[in-house]
Formats: sequence, C-alpha cells, structure tokens
Amino acid sequence: MKPTVKSTLSLIKKAHSGQTYGSRPYWTHPLAVAEKGREIFGSKFTDTAYMAALMHDTIEDTDITLTDLQKLGYSAQILDAVELVTKDKSLDYEGNIRRITRSRNPFAMMVKFADNFMNYTGDKSNWDAKRAAKSQEKYMKSMQTIGKVLGVNPETYL
Repeated sequence: MKPTVKSTLSLIKKAHSGQTYGSRPYWTHPLAVAEKGREIFGSKFTDTAYMAALMHDTIEDTDITLTDLQKLGYSAQILDAVELVTKDKSLDYEGNIRRITRSRNPFAMMVKFADNFMNYTGDKSNWDAKRAAKSQEKYMKSMQTIGKVLGVNPETYL
C-alpha cells in the first residue's frame, strides 16, 4: 500500500519516540514544519512536500534509512527531498544549504525553508544571548538564500 500523510505521521511518531524538541515530543517539530510549509507555499506544498517535511529529520535522527523508506513505498520525489535535507556531514551548514538550492528540487527547498522558519521563530528564551543571535542570523541567511530561488521573502511571514 502506498504511504499516506497519516501513515507517515504514524511512522515519525514511532521513529522519534522518546526524543524531545524542547519540552515537547520531537515529532511535533516535523509536523509544525509541514504545516508551516502548507501555510507559506499553499497548493505548491503538495502531499509529496508534506510527507518529505514530516520525515525531514528521520534519517538524520533515527535508525531509519533511505532504503527503509524506499521499501515502505515512498516515491522517488519524496526520497530525493528527504535525502537533500538530510545533513551531509562532510559539508558545513552553508554548504548544505548550497547543495539544496543547487539541486533546484522544489520540495527540498520548500521543506528546508519551512524548517528554518520554525527554527528561527522557535523559543530561545533559555538560550544565552550570543547563541540565540548566532542561530537567528544563520536561519535568516538560509531562508533568504532559499527564498531567492523560490521567490519568497521570509520577512513577509514574520
């Protein structure tokens, strides 16, 4: 059976079980990224993009592999987007953003934009000021870089 948004949400809940994002269950972060993607990109943020957003941290932060997702029946479009947004540890952060934008993969770019938006707007009240400022600068720069390719200004949504 072909994976659905509902089955993908179940998959990430199980895969990220026991992990937290701040004080919340980790799976709430990818769900928020998917919802923000829909809000920003509208009909361009199809179920393909939505499922890629739900799984954007799965390979990086769980035992699930790209091969596992392929065996579960996820499409090449979803797999390509998930692979692109998965951190390449041989690159620095900016290198990973360049890799995504150079791919011109619309799903990967929209997912990463939404992910960075959620990271940018997330609660940093318990962070020291220097760390918070550095984080904000990194995510805004990334959103601007990706936004140029997608024709989206991140400041419009803040």
